[in-house]
Amino acid sequence: MKIIILFLCFIFASDLYSQNYHFNQHEVSTDLLRMNPSSIFRYKNELLFIGTKEGLIAFDGKKHDVMLREDGGNQEPSSYFHDGEYLWIGYSDGGIFRLVDFKLKPWEIAEGWPKSKITGIGKDNIGQMWFSTYGEGLYVFAKEVLYNFNTDDGLEGNDIYNLVVDNAGKIFAGTDHGLIVCRFENEKKIIEKPTFLSAMPNEIITSLHLDQLDNKLYIGTFENGLWMYDFETKKVLQILKTNNQIKKIGIAGFGILALADHKNNPLMYYDYLNYKSKTFHPKGTESPLSILDILCDAEGNIWILCNNNGLISSPGIFSVREANIINIQALLEVDGNVFIGNDEGLFCNHQGADALPILKKENILSLYYHKSKNEIWAGTFGDGIKIIDQKGKLIKALNEKTGLSNNNVFCITQREGFIWVSTLAGLNKLSPDGTVLKQLNKKSGLPTDYNYTLFTDKSNNLWVGTDGKGITVIDKNDHIKQITNDQTIISFAEDKNKKIWFSTLNNGLGKIEKDSIRWFGLSEGLTELHISGITSDKDGNIISFHHTGMDIIDPDTHTIICIGNNTGIRKWEQNINPFFNDFMHPILISEGSRIITYQPVHQPFLKAQLIIKTALAGKILLKQAEYNILSYKDNDFLIEYAGIWFSDPDVVQYRYKMDGIDTEWRYTKDQKLIYPNLGSGNYTFIIECAANKTFSGAVTYEIKFRIKPAIWETWWFFFGLVVIFISIVYVWNESRNRRRKQLEEIKMDQVRSQLETLKSQINPHFLFNSFNTLVSIIESKPEQAVTFVEKLSDFYRNMLQFRDKDLIPLKDELEINQNYSFLLDQRFGNTVQIRTNIVNNDWLIIPLTLQILTENAVKHNAASKASPLIISITCENDTLKVSNNIQTRRTTEKSTHFGLQSLAKRYLNITGKEIIVLVTQQQFCITIPLIKNKS
Repeated sequence: MKIIILFLCFIFASDLYSQNYHFNQHEVSTDLLRMNPSSIFRYKNELLFIGTKEGLIAFDGKKHDVMLREDGGNQEPSSYFHDGEYLWIGYSDGGIFRLVDFKLKPWEIAEGWPKSKITGIGKDNIGQMWFSTYGEGLYVFAKEVLYNFNTDDGLEGNDIYNLVVDNAGKIFAGTDHGLIVCRFENEKKIIEKPTFLSAMPNEIITSLHLDQLDNKLYIGTFENGLWMYDFETKKVLQILKTNNQIKKIGIAGFGILALADHKNNPLMYYDYLNYKSKTFHPKGTESPLSILDILCDAEGNIWILCNNNGLISSPGIFSVREANIINIQALLEVDGNVFIGNDEGLFCNHQGADALPILKKENILSLYYHKSKNEIWAGTFGDGIKIIDQKGKLIKALNEKTGLSNNNVFCITQREGFIWVSTLAGLNKLSPDGTVLKQLNKKSGLPTDYNYTLFTDKSNNLWVGTDGKGITVIDKNDHIKQITNDQTIISFAEDKNKKIWFSTLNNGLGKIEKDSIRWFGLSEGLTELHISGITSDKDGNIISFHHTGMDIIDPDTHTIICIGNNTGIRKWEQNINPFFNDFMHPILISEGSRIITYQPVHQPFLKAQLIIKTALAGKILLKQAEYNILSYKDNDFLIEYAGIWFSDPDVVQYRYKMDGIDTEWRYTKDQKLIYPNLGSGNYTFIIECAANKTFSGAVTYEIKFRIKPAIWETWWFFFGLVVIFISIVYVWNESRNRRRKQLEEIKMDQVRSQLETLKSQINPHFLFNSFNTLVSIIESKPEQAVTFVEKLSDFYRNMLQFRDKDLIPLKDELEINQNYSFLLDQRFGNTVQIRTNIVNNDWLIIPLTLQILTENAVKHNAASKASPLIISITCENDTLKVSNNIQTRRTTEKSTHFGLQSLAKRYLNITGKEIIVLVTQQQFCITIPLIKNKS
């Protein structure tokens, strides 16, 4: 994020210290100035939402996204509410939406939305949703029904400015006629006036804010300032007085911040520690700022939305004030007065006035407030202890003459009513009036006389930090035990688990765990090894001060985050133990001539929050709570995310890995990742977000999904392919074998046919009949004998010529059959008549087909002049029909049936078609398939 750094000085009235807040102007401001912003909202430590006339903006500290409603309605949000799961957004036209998966989804109800501006949204403790409007009163959604509270139900007016839900689930709403409390029980509408209103003027309530932690309700009025109602004490108190309308209320680090409708002085402040109200005037690049809205978030940041500066923010947990005192060595705060010690004396910043010297020419090393006596004890270098009152009047001086072992006093603390003092000559135990009761030094068991720091833990053990001799602990019975013996110890702190931590001069931090020490250095996440001091906050977290800010350490997880480097101070100039912490007020830290005030937020240990904006596989939205099953087509993984740490967005970093692809963590500061073309399989994507280098305690997001294999990648597909391949090979092999067998059968049939033909050629009956016919012709018609012999010769020659061929032209077959018919005619005369009627002979036929069929007809039928055997040969389309009239012989020659069977097989194998045999009482007909002669 590119941050334009500017300083806004919150200049309070004269009764408040001059406080400086370092503000950052965010890059989103450029777009905001043209989008007409109006409101800001943030839930816990999640995204910041900015309402504009052109839509809702989600800002993560670096990038911003604009989200629009798609129904064509008014795009300007007017109210916000987060129920812990969804962000609810109310709009100026009455529209109500929820943010689901980073998309605005309309809240759909049967009754429809209100028609007036939504001014507030809340949820009571029984799950009923409440909505306030400016023009239609209140609405409650209970048991899937939307009910309306208006003037017909007892409201004095339908214009509601705001609503909040208190910790008990009551609905408080601000109206033109004061504050009201509403309930909806058993379908009954209940409207009441709170009892504490009697202590307030009858005033228009323009804003409300609930402090859930302190259980207080802050009430902003139209012209009677800001009021506070304490639910515990049942008391109401005016905390800010103004004649201007209170528009917005927020809880800042040190009190209550209010935005008033005032041109020059819009911001007001209530200091809840000192119970004082103040006004202040933020100044920026343009003065005065044109403030639209304010927000104090859970991290302690103060946000200001402006017309002229866009969006600016400050780490509200820090403020800086100029003390004009250099080389600060000791700090103390008592009743709002800050006492500052340096090598020139002791100064008092009385209730915010300029620091005045109260002890001059004293080198002040340590300060201690003796509460029971209301005395300030100032330890000096060379002049013992000066006991004074808050005005600087010297009460008593303690030194070597009064029994101190040495006049160089480095630290003063208290244990069980006694005062302990460390000097360059050992330790001193004093009574409350300053009498020295006991001295401990090297002779009495201490490892050294040079002791820098003292610390009393919650078990009343006294911890002593030495110069080069480590740590010594003195129990309640003053027994001495040495813990370490080789370090220079600067300071101690006790965490929430009652574990003692200590800082060294240049070796980082140590944590005492039983009889061992756990060390923390750079590799464990510390920002620096040179530590000026440590303490703990109210929650028991450890605070370590160094030159770039402070490290906050969670003692449970040892998560370390660095804060303070965005206060506008590049390098913190500090002496040893430059802080004051009484666990009641904000922590004071010296920095050069300035004093930094640090107020820890009232939250658990904060850390960068990981927000997943979208996680997609292809176009499928992945869900973290489910095991996502995806198609092989959805294999492009995309995720967009943001690490939310507004305290310092630039330190946020991420590490991620995809199990199955990445063997180690990958590190990045990008907010978008893509894994393209993932193969099928199971995947687990993990991403972590942290504001520290070690990722200790990092927020983790994990999503699991499985990409199903494509059909061709499945085992059953491969198995099917193998089966199909084997089947194809098997079928091919079987077909080949069958074809081979068929060819062998064809060849065998050809051989057998040739054999049969040869047999017919040498058949004694045929030859005998032929010779008898020849003899008869020679005797009766000698001139025809030669023709007969020629025809007989042609017949046998054709048989020999075509017997080895599979197919011959039909015309050649007809020529063979013509010769055969001549021979039959010479033998039988007109008793056997062959009638051929073929017009198109452009066909192919198996050789000797007609001879076989004609011979078959003659063989099985009788023929006479009275009843001749008529054989008809015709061609129809692609078939040849051979038919004869049936005239059964009295005695038939035994048949082998080979001729017709062989002919049928040959036609089936060659043409793929079967011959058709049709037998009736009068006719025998065979249909032969023909083959087209392509040549």
